[in-house]
Formats: sequence, C-alpha cells, structure tokens
Amino acid sequence: MTPALRPLIAALALTLASGPVTAAKKPATPAAPAACSDYFGHVNATWLRAHPVPSGSDAFSRWDELRAQADTRTREMLLSGTAGPGPASSLLADLIASGQDENAMDAAAQSVLAPLLARVDAIRKPKDVAIAINALHAAGVPVLYDFSVLRDPQNGQPRAIFSPNGLTLYDPAFYNPADPELQMLGSLYRAYLSDLLEFSGTPAAQADATALLAAQFEEQLAKVTAGNNVQSQTPAAAAKAYPQLQLTSFLAEAAAAPPEVHFVQPEYFRTVNGL
Repeated sequence: MTPALRPLIAALALTLASGPVTAAKKPATPAAPAACSDYFGHVNATWLRAHPVPSGSDAFSRWDELRAQADTRTREMLLSGTAGPGPASSLLADLIASGQDENAMDAAAQSVLAPLLARVDAIRKPKDVAIAINALHAAGVPVLYDFSVLRDPQNGQPRAIFSPNGLTLYDPAFYNPADPELQMLGSLYRAYLSDLLEFSGTPAAQADATALLAAQFEEQLAKVTAGNNVQSQTPAAAAKAYPQLQLTSFLAEAAAAPPEVHFVQPEYFRTVNGL
C-alpha cells in the first residue's frame, strides 16, 4: 500500500465502523399539554408554537397579530397611495386619505359645530344658559354635567344620575395655581383654549381674554369637584333646589320620568346653579 492511500483507507474504515451516514434528525415537536392540566395550551398548542412571544413583550395574542398586520398594511397603503384588491381595502384607503386632508377635516368639523355654536351665540339672558345646555345635551354634548338613567337593582325602577362634567383637565388638583409645575400646565391649557376659540370663530384679539375667563370658571368648579357623596331627591325637589338648571325641561327633553334623581357631589351643582 502506498503511503498516499494509507490515510484514505483509514478514514474509510473509521466511517464504516461508525455505522451508515444519516441526516441529522429534526427535533421532535413538543407534545401539546394534556387538556385536563392545561386546556388553553392544549387547544392553542399549534398556534402558540408558531407564534412565540416577541422579544421585549410580555404577551402576544391573535389580536396582537391582527393589529400588527393592520399596521403593516396601513403603512404600505400610506407609502403606495393605492388600495389593494377588494372593497374593504378601497374604503380603508379612502379613510386614510381623508385623515391626511387637514383643511377638509377642519371644514367638516366647523360645519358640524356651527348649529351647536349658534345655540351658544343665542344666549342673551341667564335663563338662556340652561336652554343652551339642554340643547347641547340633546345633541350628545354633555356640557357641565353627565346624565344617565340606570335600572335600580333593588326595585327595578329607573334611577337618574347627574354627575359633574365641567373640567377639561384630568383631575381637579391640576387647577391648583400654587404648584409651579401646574402653573405651567395652566398656561399651556389657556393657550389651547385660545386656539380652540379662534378655530370656532372668536376674533384673535378676544381669544386670550375669553380663554382666561373659561379657565377661571373651571377653577371655581374644581374647588367643589371632590368626593363621592350623593344626594337623592324627587324631580320636583331637585328643580326647586337648582332652579337655574331647569331640570324639569331637561328631564322632559330626555324623555326621563324617574321617581328620584341622584346628584353626585351636590355642592358642585349648587355652585353651577349659582354661577
């Protein structure tokens, strides 16, 4: 045997001694857990294996998958500017396009607001305020307070509830002018109100002063917006206690005739009635 062949034969002998050459086996698919011990894992085993939790996330569900697909499709449509096949894609493309037309959105918003603002502009006397408030509530704009009618679980009778809704900022504590950080927040909020007023048609020269009045009004309400005490009255007694709110007309327009009305934080409503 020549020296050149000796290493080759040795390698061949070792290969034959170790058995036939086979492909590496794929790892076995883990079996689904037993239904009695983990029903969720048993039913969703296939989907869970195909959708591992992404790095940096605590969970991943089918809803997350759908949202991710929707985000991807939306980005594709934004970049391409064209809709995919099917009526749903066409409608979605129209929706995205309309959301990018700020001038058209502003014009549409102003046309919707116009009749509501006309109600406010019609205020001439104190009694007109409640008329405007009732009209705004009827249009789905809960001004100054929220109103709901629930079924009393004890006797099955309707239960009307009035609760405060006169603050735009998240918490009454945000209206505290003694805190430096909240002072900055108040300044930003007044600027925001001024922009809204200009958008709604208030002359720019009047917008800042009017925004200040609105913010001061909310500050007064913030002082009496606290706690969860509730006062229950008959509608007649409530109308007498808060005459400026014209609750009799409000309940009639809301087609509500409850035997009692409940006021959350009655001090708030006393203050609103006085203002």
